[in-house]
Amino acid sequence: MMLYEMICLEIPDVIPLMQNTDGLETMIPRKYYDKYMEICARWEEITNLKLEHDTYSKVILGDVNNYIAVTESKKVDKEVYEELKKKVPYDVYEEVDGEYFVKFTKSKGRFEFANLALHKNKSFLIIPKAIFMYFVHGIKPEEYLLTENNIFDYCGGVKIKGNWKFVEHHVEMGYYVKDNLQDTLRYYMSNTGSKIIKQNKDDKREIQIEAGRWLQTVYVKHVETPFEEYGINLNYYLDKIYKEINSLEPVITQLKLF
Repeated sequence: MMLYEMICLEIPDVIPLMQNTDGLETMIPRKYYDKYMEICARWEEITNLKLEHDTYSKVILGDVNNYIAVTESKKVDKEVYEELKKKVPYDVYEEVDGEYFVKFTKSKGRFEFANLALHKNKSFLIIPKAIFMYFVHGIKPEEYLLTENNIFDYCGGVKIKGNWKFVEHHVEMGYYVKDNLQDTLRYYMSNTGSKIIKQNKDDKREIQIEAGRWLQTVYVKHVETPFEEYGINLNYYLDKIYKEINSLEPVITQLKLF
C-alpha cells in the first residue's frame, strides 16, 4: 500500500489498476518512467525488499483476481524464439527483418486455461481460450471454435455433495425417462441430449445443472469419435464467451499503455 500511495502521489496522470498482497499494476506515462524507478528505489531502501518489474502492452481486466496481461515486445534470439513457439504457442510471436520478438502473456482466475494446477476447475476450457484468442490475437470466437476439436475443452465437470443425487431426464423411444447418475460427472452441451438435474433425496427439490433451454450429453467414458458427430451446441459456448467479452469491452478494460 505504501508504494501504491507513493506512486499515485508523486507521478501525474497515473492510473491505478490493481493491487494484491504480492504486487501492483499502474498505468504510468512513459515520460515518468525514471521517476517511477526512483520511487521504487526509495521504497526498496525503506523496506529492505527487492522489487521485480514488467511492462505491459495490453491488460484485459475483470478484477484483481481475473485478468489477461500481455507484455511489451521482447527481443530474443532465433533458438529461444523457436523453442518458445513450441512450448507456449499462444503467446505473441513476430519476426521482423530477421529479428525475433515475443510478447509474453499471463492469464489469471476465470481466464486461465493452460497448465492448470490439479485443484483448479478445468470445466469448459474452450471459453477462456476463445476469450484469450479474441483479446490477444484478434480472432473472432465463432472462427476460433471452428478450429478447436478437443472434446475435453468443451466438457464441464460436477460433483455431488450432501444429500443430493444427479438424475438424467431424457426421452427414449417416445417415453420420458429418469435415470440416476453417478456422483461425479463429465458432460458437454449438445444439440440433442438430456437435462441433468440435481435432486435432493429427502424433499425432492430439483436444480438444473445448466438452466434454460440447453441440453447436455453425459460424457464420463471417452470414446474417440469424429468431432462433428459429438453434436456440440456451439451456440451455448458462444453465448457464454460473448457475455464475458461484452462485459469487459464497455469499461475499457482492454488497456493499451502509453
